[in-house]
Amino acid sequence: MTNFTKPQLKTIRAAMQSALERLNYEGMTFTVANCTYNGGEATYKVNVLLDGAETKEQKDLTQMAKLMGLDTSKIHDYQGMSFSLVGYKSKATKMPWIVQDLKTGIEYKLTDAQAEEGFKHERV
Repeated sequence: MTNFTKPQLKTIRAAMQSALERLNYEGMTFTVANCTYNGGEATYKVNVLLDGAETKEQKDLTQMAKLMGLDTSKIHDYQGMSFSLVGYKSKATKMPWIVQDLKTGIEYKLTDAQAEEGFKHERV
């Protein structure tokens, strides 16, 4: 066998993530991210985040929310769920906003219009 299969790559990713978590470096979080592969060669991206530091998505959220007049501290209730803005992906042109369900921790993507509808600053 000279080519990786997707299940193999998923297993490798999980093993790498587990090994990095066992290192237990104080003040750091490791995340095994994107994987690219071609035949029998695979490359994984590993993100390291210092405790208290902001991710790129969090920094971009602060900037874009200010530009669009969105309130990042607002909680939006929708169909019995509560959502909070947690990130912005500048390369995702159709659905750049990231919200998180506060009960389950699951993240969802929103369009600009959906983000404005749920998180626009209230005018007094």
